[in-house]
Amino acid sequence: MLITENQQDFPILITSQDSIGLEIIRRCLNISDITNMRTIETDNYNEALSQHLSQQEHYAAIIVYVTRFSGEVMAIINATLRNGNGPAIIVTDCPETINSCKEQGHLFILPDKKLTPELLTTMLPAAWQNFKLNSTVSNLKSVCSTVEERFNDIANNFSDWVWEIDKDLKIIFSSSRKRPTPDANSGEQITSCFMEEEKTRIEDDFAELIKNPKPFYDVEYWSNDNQNSQVCWSITGIPVTNKSGDVIGFRGVAKDISKDKTSLDKIYSLSNNDSLTGLYNRSRFYEELERTIRKAGRDHSSSSIFILDLDRFKYVNETYGHETGDNMLVHAAKIIKTCIRSGDTLARTGGDEFAIILPDSSGSNVEYRAQMIIDVLAKNPFKYKDIEIPMGASIGIASYPDHGLNTDELVTKGNVAVTKAKDNGRNRMEQYNIEDTKHSEIPEKLKWLDFISKCLKEKQDRIILHFQPIVPLNSKDNTPRYEVLVRMIDDEDNRIEAYKFIEIAEEFGLITQVDKIVSFRSIDLLEKWHNAGKKMSLSINLSACSFDDKIFLAQLSDKLRRANLPEGAVVFEITETAILKDLQTVKAAIADLRSSGAHFALDDCGVGYSSFNYIKQLDLDFIKIDGTFVKNLTEENTKDAAFVKALHDVASRMKILTVAESIEQSETVTELEKIGVDFGQGYFFGRPSHKLSEDDEPTIFH
Repeated sequence: MLITENQQDFPILITSQDSIGLEIIRRCLNISDITNMRTIETDNYNEALSQHLSQQEHYAAIIVYVTRFSGEVMAIINATLRNGNGPAIIVTDCPETINSCKEQGHLFILPDKKLTPELLTTMLPAAWQNFKLNSTVSNLKSVCSTVEERFNDIANNFSDWVWEIDKDLKIIFSSSRKRPTPDANSGEQITSCFMEEEKTRIEDDFAELIKNPKPFYDVEYWSNDNQNSQVCWSITGIPVTNKSGDVIGFRGVAKDISKDKTSLDKIYSLSNNDSLTGLYNRSRFYEELERTIRKAGRDHSSSSIFILDLDRFKYVNETYGHETGDNMLVHAAKIIKTCIRSGDTLARTGGDEFAIILPDSSGSNVEYRAQMIIDVLAKNPFKYKDIEIPMGASIGIASYPDHGLNTDELVTKGNVAVTKAKDNGRNRMEQYNIEDTKHSEIPEKLKWLDFISKCLKEKQDRIILHFQPIVPLNSKDNTPRYEVLVRMIDDEDNRIEAYKFIEIAEEFGLITQVDKIVSFRSIDLLEKWHNAGKKMSLSINLSACSFDDKIFLAQLSDKLRRANLPEGAVVFEITETAILKDLQTVKAAIADLRSSGAHFALDDCGVGYSSFNYIKQLDLDFIKIDGTFVKNLTEENTKDAAFVKALHDVASRMKILTVAESIEQSETVTELEKIGVDFGQGYFFGRPSHKLSEDDEPTIFH
């Protein structure tokens, strides 16, 4: 091995206990013909230590010739390791010195008796390379130590929780300042950091991530703090893999987003629970059912669901009033809850509809359990004043995987079974049977359900907005107004009108997602137009089901406030169907959204029994006179004109504007103008049209 170029840049320091040692080393170096390297010689160890090694100078080698052991000798030798001046080569036959050097980790020790120029020449570059390697390792250790110290400083003083777990969900690292629980230490299960009811959900989520590794963002789990208040954590993380690509764990951060929630307990409850009974709501039921199906698929096991409808509940509501009906629902919930296992899930999914998830069960066992619920309800009638109201229930059963492989299929077939139970006399249970659907609408519904679900996924670019103009007739308000209508694109690029899919979306609990997409996009467009100086107003339809979703309504109100649009730029259209479900809930929602700048219109006015009553009770800005009264307005011997005039007169007295729908002829426009109707809408003014791009507005009709 030759002397390296880098090594030649530094001198060789030679020190010995006497001049004889210096001469021996000098002669070996000269004979080795290392004439291009400087040497610094001293026969005084103290001088070498004080003048050379203590000054942090670098040497190609430090050769120490030792004849006898001493503390001064070892100080010089150890200083080379400690100070990093260069590689040390110890020439000695002294046993004590040899042993001491080995204990201190010195590698290059030459016996004096075996010292030759050739051996010294070979050892010099080897010692240099070892010295450079050790220096690199030392630097890397220093860098790693600095990085680790920096990471710990940041993680342990970070406002968020930094965590890492192995594939068995055991904590490997947990930052100290902010945690879901003080017990979130290494070795603990991450599930123990959160509420007990979140355990199954967390285990299922990570099991799915191990199966399909990918980063995940803003997944919310709930914990309890020291005061037993509920805290919401937004968790973001990535899979950790080994060299083979196998998942060995996960790491990430968790942010306490509780301050973003206006009321922790209330928001948690609203997002997961039915406000009347305290049971899980429809949305949480679907989440739990999806998790149960995934777990059953992994474990190759069976699971079942019950769809339970209370018999003759409508009669109780109509006879004794809604308050009594509500109390009966609470009573039924308590009774049903006593009949299920700890691992089962009970939810209220609709007015008088309950749903139960039964993991690891199928066949005759579920029939027995369904019948038990029916029997227990029958033995516990609901008491109203001095009257006992019998409790009957019809139950439909559907099982995974026999009857369906996803949530929508199972719920649909559970509904088929419960319908059969009602048709067969009520107060009974029925298992789903494929024969029941051969002559039913279920297969067609499932096709539509699959289509809607696909449109709602990912970028949702198969959902598009159309706009139909609302034109002033007698009103002096020339603000361009449009009703927003939703269309979905099928696999052949055909635009599917809302009437074909809205009913299915409502039946299967997807309509609120549609409403959210339509309303949020509309508000975004209005914000762009108003920022560009274009004064516009959009009327947006809200489904009756959306008024049951408190989270959506809160998000919608927040979206409106953030957009900072002029008052009345957004008009929400509601139907009597929504009001019939719960008048007080609708009134509260209207008040909240009005405080954010929205206006309201009663759609399809006149077709229901209580239109005039709702005009009186609700804080409305518009009523939209249904097209059935407008289409034949100019024909003789019809009462439509009188009815339209009556609606307009009532609205006008209450300072509510009127909009006539379904206008198709100029003669109709003339008649409406005579009556005094404020606005008109229909094919005569323009068909619904799709916006061209994000920056375009629809064609304005005058």
